[in-house]
Amino acid sequence: MANNHSKYQIIRVTPTLDTSAYGSGDVIFNSVEIPNAVLGKGGCSKLVAAFLHSDNTTNLLFEMIFTENAATFGTVNETANISDADLRAANVLGYISCESADDTTQYIDSSEIKRIYDNRSDASASSPGFDPILLQAASNSTSVYFAVLGGSSVTYAADDLQFIFHIERQ
Repeated sequence: MANNHSKYQIIRVTPTLDTSAYGSGDVIFNSVEIPNAVLGKGGCSKLVAAFLHSDNTTNLLFEMIFTENAATFGTVNETANISDADLRAANVLGYISCESADDTTQYIDSSEIKRIYDNRSDASASSPGFDPILLQAASNSTSVYFAVLGGSSVTYAADDLQFIFHIERQ
């Protein structure tokens, strides 16, 4: 029987990207909503895995920052320059460093599917892993936000990236 309040949820988010070339360390995109990341307003859930599907095979290395509130980390295609006060107001929940070029599928020529590993390990490690991150929504919301800051120079079409979040909601 279908249930809108399943304990597990897969949420797909496709941010709109600037199509100019990004430089290493640039803001790839500012806060994008992960809708219904928690069951009730102000609720909390657990991010247990994350993946990236890219229509481009250029490997993207990046930092993914999760926040309770939307925030502007800086101008897209420029280095992040968010103030300490604005970062604190965003209520940072955690981050993931996706640093491995070895964590993608090897058998698809036209696109890339990347397993997003946390900053303690990657696919080339003997025991790659993902430390769950708790996602807390603001008291009047069921959404959380994420931004991506890039560590590699790439160019994308506006809809080339789709993030896939595996969330455990209680």
